[in-house]
Amino acid sequence: MFHMIRQYGSKNPAVPIRLFEVLMAVGGAKADSARIDSLAPHADLMLADTEQERFTPSDIEDLRRRHQRVGDVQRQGVAALAGGAKC
Repeated sequence: MFHMIRQYGSKNPAVPIRLFEVLMAVGGAKADSARIDSLAPHADLMLADTEQERFTPSDIEDLRRRHQRVGDVQRQGVAALAGGAKC
């Protein structure tokens, strides 16, 4: 499901920002570990795609922070969201 969103949405920074928020929410939802582990490749691909685009440096930095938060949620679960889902 995420592949098509990533492929067609990587040209607009709002799309990967929202996708990272979705991945954080799903990762923090106490799903089984296999499903949570499947989120990381999507986050990695989204970051790689967006770094190839001509976004502003602040957009790229925002996307990198959100990518890091997805990894934090994957490793720590809901505790990583204590400060809120947005970076």
